[in-house]
Amino acid sequence: EEQKDPDVEDIKDDLNTLDLPSGGLLGYPSTISYRDILVKDEETLASATTKTYTRTLNKVLKSIANNCDFFEKLTIHDRDYFLVWVWANNYSPTKKVEVECPHCKDKHEQTVDFTKQETSDLNKKFKGFYEMELKSGHKAKIRLNTVADEMAVETYMANDKNARFDHLMLVRSIELPVSMPLKNKIEWVAENVTGAEMAKIKKFHITLKYGIDPSVKYTCKACGGEFFGDFPFQTEDIIFPTVQADIDEFL
Repeated sequence: EEQKDPDVEDIKDDLNTLDLPSGGLLGYPSTISYRDILVKDEETLASATTKTYTRTLNKVLKSIANNCDFFEKLTIHDRDYFLVWVWANNYSPTKKVEVECPHCKDKHEQTVDFTKQETSDLNKKFKGFYEMELKSGHKAKIRLNTVADEMAVETYMANDKNARFDHLMLVRSIELPVSMPLKNKIEWVAENVTGAEMAKIKKFHITLKYGIDPSVKYTCKACGGEFFGDFPFQTEDIIFPTVQADIDEFL
């Protein structure tokens, strides 16, 4: 029987680990370890500007993830799942939001528990990419967007105020036989991809989306009617986190 090093086992037990909804199907591990959020992390986030927010957030998250070597390979869906989970388990897992019932127009407060939000796993049949043969005769592989894509797009947009984030992310998701800088790739896509083909690429991203459900189901406190609202995790929850505590705890 294989002998286990008790010191190594203790280290493993001390690590916080999270199962990612991609389930190890995308070339990186199915789990990610993380540490507690520290004051230095909050200070770094507070120093971010509009132009550097994405890069700063990902830098902090990678540090919280114990500087794992596959962080930039994470899809945006896995990264967002990790982000919400870590923040909810370090600060308050719930958030109170004001809503208006579309049935009776009553306005009231609802509580959303981030740790109980519906999530979906990556489709197990997905092989990591979708292969397309373009009308131009070229072959392309379409993959899910990653953290690396997001950071590259932010860097590009710092020098091009007319660039659109959603379009650049689509361009980054198109893998061609020949690698090229993003600027050249944008030009190539504009000249070689039809509108119908780009619509299909957009459909690919919508269909293969997984992770946190972007909507929350509410039940009206006045009439009992059910309705949906946007998942209320926002930038302010990251920059200005709150914790659950009442006055009795401090007395």
